[in-house]
Amino acid sequence: MITVKRLRELPGFLGTGILYKLSEPIGFDIDYETDKPEAFTDHVVISTVYVGYSCNRWETYIFPATPEGKVINWGELPGSMNYEQSQEAVISRAGWKLE
Repeated sequence: MITVKRLRELPGFLGTGILYKLSEPIGFDIDYETDKPEAFTDHVVISTVYVGYSCNRWETYIFPATPEGKVINWGELPGSMNYEQSQEAVISRAGWKLE
């Protein structure tokens, strides 16, 4: 099981963006044309935002990131959820365990 360590909150997010380090790299698709991982990272940003202006709901999404906290790709990773405010819930849904 992949474990996840919270590193720090990141500036510049509409809601809350937190950088996490994974115990092992995960693969992700870059061009959305295949289901095969095309790149790998051991860092993710989890972003939680309330989109009340258009949808009246919370969204908590997982994005692949660099060790510095720059989002590599804005395509949501598995575990991301609409109508969810808890970052712990999306970590669990991704099949990971928070340290």
